[in-house]
Amino acid sequence: MTESEERLSPSDFKKQLGETIRTLREERKHGRHVLAALLSCSEDKIGTIERGDVAVDATDLAAMLDFFGVEGEYRTDIEQLAQEARKRRPRTGWGKLIPQRLHKFFLSEESARVIRSYGPELLHGLAQPRIYASAVLAGNSALSKADRERLLDVRMARQARLFGPNPPRVSLLIPEHVLRIPIGGPDVVRATKDHLRKLAELDHFEWRVLETALGKHPALGRGPFTILTPARGSQSVYVEIGKDGIFIEDEERVAGYEQTFTEASGIALSREASLRLLDTV
Repeated sequence: MTESEERLSPSDFKKQLGETIRTLREERKHGRHVLAALLSCSEDKIGTIERGDVAVDATDLAAMLDFFGVEGEYRTDIEQLAQEARKRRPRTGWGKLIPQRLHKFFLSEESARVIRSYGPELLHGLAQPRIYASAVLAGNSALSKADRERLLDVRMARQARLFGPNPPRVSLLIPEHVLRIPIGGPDVVRATKDHLRKLAELDHFEWRVLETALGKHPALGRGPFTILTPARGSQSVYVEIGKDGIFIEDEERVAGYEQTFTEASGIALSREASLRLLDTV
């Protein structure tokens, strides 16, 4: 296995395997119902395989490869891919701390090689110091103190990857007014500014400001969204909606969010100018 492959998680291999199976099926002009009949399962299960949500056992994989007529080195490569996908994922720092509905987002975020995000209301979770996150969660009366502490631990566990080996490249677009919201009071604001300066020193972490003076900009009116790019496989977008969120994997819709981010990035302040603006907060 190459050095770059060692950086991949089982989730990455599942996605790549799923895309390979989908490509083989579509090249032969078969619908999902054909594979469902072959494996005596539902079309929904075939969908989960092709999206990379689940691993494929050796028996089912062999049946599909036989059906597709895949032989030789290509077959060996696919079988190796499936073996990597079936490996147990390393334990995360947050697995037991979050509701099931957020697992897919955090797993995708954890395995992403590039993370790009726009947040019109709050700093992204990867940019929040603990004191800022605590002040945000304190405003949620539905959470117990224990729940708040658990969620704070989640945020810190997510951020640990930024300072470990092989960190992802992160690019955040922050509207100016988000920096000027006095969440938690002067001490929190001061700590948050210090934290953002620390992040700005990382080569792989970039945050840039969209000035209020711009008025209308390409991302205006969008809710918080995060574009996740894995080492292999297709990009996805996570869009926050209230206390929940949705995953978008359709290529055309993902491309729309990517265009929005790119256009907004083109008019955002530079890293240096963003730091100077931070000094005025």
